[in-house]
Amino acid sequence: MIVYDITKESTFESLEKWYNKLANAAEENIVMMACGNKSDLADQRSVSKEQGEKFAKEKEIFFLETSALDSTNVEAAFL
Repeated sequence: MIVYDITKESTFESLEKWYNKLANAAEENIVMMACGNKSDLADQRSVSKEQGEKFAKEKEIFFLETSALDSTNVEAAFL
């Protein structure tokens, strides 16, 4: 799971680096997911859901937005 903060563009920009590190270090059959956290702060969003979905689609990995604060989709991310 590669997590970024939807309120900080710089964390989203680092996804490519972290994706590559994970892909190079992991076994071929690993399941990967990009996860946008802090969905509870939608009013402060600087990374759109569509940007996250596009990244995941291009990399052929799963995508989900979560909120650790209010537990939205946290359990689903780990299942």
